[in-house]
Formats: sequence, C-alpha cells, structure tokens
Amino acid sequence: MTPRKGRRGEPFLDRLYRKIEVTGVEHRWPSRRWRDDPEGFFREVLLVDYLTPEQKAILRAINQRRARVSVASGHKMGKDYLVAGIALWWFCSDEEARVRATAVTAQQLRDVFWRELRGHFDRSHQHRDPVTGRMKQSPYPIDGKFADLPGNGLRSGMREIVGFTADQKQAASGISGRRVLYIYDEASGIDDGIFEASAGNFAGDDARALMLSQPDRNDGHFYDSHHSKRELWACFNLDSETSPNVTEGRVVVPGLATQEWLDEQAVDWNAPNGPVWLVRVKGQFAEGGDYRVMTMADVAAAEKRWADMPDPRDRLVLGFDVAGGGMDENVVAPRRGMKILELEAWATPALPTSAERARANADRAIGAVRRLRRPRENKPLIVMDASGTVGTEVYRELLRFNGEVDVVPVHFGAPSPLRREYQWMRDHLWFGFAEKWLAAGGAIPPDRKLPAELTAPGWERDELGRRHVEKKERLRKKLGRSTDRADACILSVYEPTSVRHDRQEESEEQMTEHVDPVYGAIDPRGGGFDPYAGAMRRGAS
Repeated sequence: MTPRKGRRGEPFLDRLYRKIEVTGVEHRWPSRRWRDDPEGFFREVLLVDYLTPEQKAILRAINQRRARVSVASGHKMGKDYLVAGIALWWFCSDEEARVRATAVTAQQLRDVFWRELRGHFDRSHQHRDPVTGRMKQSPYPIDGKFADLPGNGLRSGMREIVGFTADQKQAASGISGRRVLYIYDEASGIDDGIFEASAGNFAGDDARALMLSQPDRNDGHFYDSHHSKRELWACFNLDSETSPNVTEGRVVVPGLATQEWLDEQAVDWNAPNGPVWLVRVKGQFAEGGDYRVMTMADVAAAEKRWADMPDPRDRLVLGFDVAGGGMDENVVAPRRGMKILELEAWATPALPTSAERARANADRAIGAVRRLRRPRENKPLIVMDASGTVGTEVYRELLRFNGEVDVVPVHFGAPSPLRREYQWMRDHLWFGFAEKWLAAGGAIPPDRKLPAELTAPGWERDELGRRHVEKKERLRKKLGRSTDRADACILSVYEPTSVRHDRQEESEEQMTEHVDPVYGAIDPRGGGFDPYAGAMRRGAS
C-alpha cells in the first residue's frame, strides 16, 4: 500500500518535490525566500541534511545585519564546507549580493574553497538519490555562470562571488555595494594589510565579514578578534573532539573528525597540551610561545608556502638524521633553495651486524639522492648527524659514494662557531633554521609529525646570556619520541661555504664579498665562518 503524502516519516526529498508540485511555480533567482533563513537554504537548496549545533549557531550569527563573525577551528570540522554554502546563500538572496573571498594561497582558494563551492553549486542542480543511487534533478538549481578560476568568479547579473589571494591587496579595496560579504579563509595567515584595504568597504548598508581559521598565530587581526576586539565580533570555537562522529561513536557526517583520527594524532601532536594539538584539534590559540624556538605561526606559515612554491633550481641538499636506536627513525629531508621538497623516514633494517645496518641506511639515503638528482646536475650534498658510533658508521659508508655526493658530518654536541651566542652546534643550528631560513620565507612539506617536533623545544639563557635549546632527553619525554624529522630539516639548511660549488676556488677574502644578506658569511666576533652562509640561495637562475 502506498503511504499517503505528508504522513510522518515521509522522505525529505519526497516532501520537497510534492511541495513544488502543489505550488506549480518555477523558482527564480535571486530569491528572498531564504534571505533570513540560511539553515533552510542549506536544507532545501543545497540538500544538506545535517548541520552541527555549532554550524547552526554560526549561520544564525552571520544572518544578523552588519554581522562580524570569527571562527577558530580545529581540523576536520567542516568549516570550508560551511563557508562555501554561506557564500552561495548570500549570492542567491539579493539582486545586489556580492561576495569577496580571500585565502592565503592560491592553492587554498582554488583547491579548497572553490572546490567546495563547486560541489554545492552542482548538487543544487543534480544529486544522487540515496535509495536508488541514480542522479536526479534537484528542486532549486542555482543560476549563474561558474568559472573554473576563483578570480573569474560565479556571476549572474549584478550578483557575484569572486576569490582572490592575500597578496592581491588591490582586489580587497574599492568594493562598494548595498550587500557585500567578505570571507577571510585561513584568516590567521592573512596579512593585516588586506583587512586594512577592505576596511573602507564596510560603510555599505549591509556589509558583513566572516573570518575562519586555525588559530595558529598569536597576533594580527584574527587573533585580536578573539581577544582585544572580541566585543566587536561574534566568536566561535570548533573543537574537533566535539565532532558528532566522536560524540556519537559512529560516522554521522563523513569527513568530520572521528575518534580513530583523534587517537592517531594524539601521539604525534603531543596531546593534551602540545601547541599543535591545541591549535589543530581544540581550535585554541597556543599562548606562551615567547620561549619557544619556533611558534605554531612560524610553522603553519611555512607549510602554507610549500604548495604554491615551485621547486627551485638550486643545488640538491639532503639533511640526514640517523636513527640512534630503539623507536628512532632515519629521516632524509631534501632541500632546494628555500623549499624542503619532502620527508622520507624509515626504521633501521633488522640486520645481524651494525656494519650491515649502517650500509643499508647509507644506501637508502643515496637512493633518495639518485631519485631527486636532475640530469647533468652538479654533485648534491648530504649533511648528516654523525654523532655517536652509529652516525660515524653511516658516515663512513656514505664516503663510498664520494664520486656522486659531497658529505658533511655534523656533531650536534660540538662547540658552536658563534661562541658568544651559542655554546653548542645544536643550539646554533636550531635558531639559525628558525630565525634565518624559516623567517626569510622557507617552506616545509606537510607532514603529520613535523609540526609538533618543530614547535616542541623551548629555550633558556645561561649565565653568559647564550641561548640553549631544550635538551633532547626532555623533548623525548614530552613528545614520546625523538625529534628526528625536525633535525633532518634543520640539517638540510646547513650548507657550509667550503662545499658550495660556486665558492670552492675562492679565497677567504673573496668569500667576504659574497656575504649573504640574511645569513652572512663571517662571524664578526671571531667565531669563524658561519655554517649557515650557504643556506640561502634564492631564486632560480
């Protein structure tokens, strides 16, 4: 027997289609039907059947006239899915609706925001029937011409959604209109100049702003919206541990955080108080970074630069951290210029003798060199941790390949050449990486363990005022592992002047004429050559 229409439990889409059939009126855009009902727009136009309580609260907040909404979010909480839907809701609700969306990188704008926007737009035209699995026409197809690139936008008449990156300040200014919505995706990494450029545009009748980001920077416009200027903003926090998939113990919304995912990250991100865990899971600002060698803001910015930075043509340099034993990893970090290309990590093979294990690890590192070396390229460089018996054995094995690579051994426990600033080489290399290479625009690859390792070490001064990085034994206790991946990255930017191909024939006096503007080549206080002198080789030639 066919259930009568309108009975309790009738499928949502059946009710919706019946409602359209009864009215018999073709829907036209823009429509004020959902102008004050963004939840209804998500449900009926975008066919979203589940919104979390936090997402509903954000929709209610952005629905207020001249709203200012700031959302600090952990990973896998659907913020990009939500913000794309909000952009379409605004676009569809008024004949003069304009949306300006900005993100830090073109990759974030194109591959995340624009992709989510396209998914919502397409689903408003066709969707997959959950029962039959077949594609069906959706009840309220959104109008407009959808361009492939965010800069060209989605447009219909006077309505538009246009995206631009945070380095395009001119695109942020001079936007006028009665109804303008500004969206700042990954707002923590957006330069304050963008906010200043767009500030004059909020004089319109109903201009609104929506900022969303991981809270990985403890200054700037986004940080202020949750602190000194909190009274001007409706602030929200999306904690990954409150995901419905976690609280209900099953997959309620595919793609959101699960307990299994949280358990995986808990070890890598030093739960519950590690800065990476606080930022990327709890959606909280990790305060107290003044005495950390690197902050989450430093590391997050370097990660964001990586995707958009083309592989430089500079010399191939591999940082190689050798496993000391136990659960330690061997890690190589290949770098060209200002970009660390990737990380490759492996456990030492279970071979009978230490000599065999050393040879196997050396062969694995040489394999990475051969895979990444370009045709007719000059000899790459391996900079390795040669501390202890294990490191020494691997170093000796690598010397078998001296026709293919230059090899430079580093001892973290050796005295620093900058004796007035650092006592040990380890301190020198960590601070040089953070304050010179990373701060000058270095890019690091996305990696599950690397951010926690880079942000874990604190520092303190000795009686002579020299800075000391937190000891490895304390870091191992804090993280539950050694900082192998971080050490490999730090080694990769140590390129001594003596092994640079374009310096080998120069005298010491000639070398001072090529002082790098960031690193310098000579320690003016008598410390000898700065081992970072060759680390900054900018640009492709």
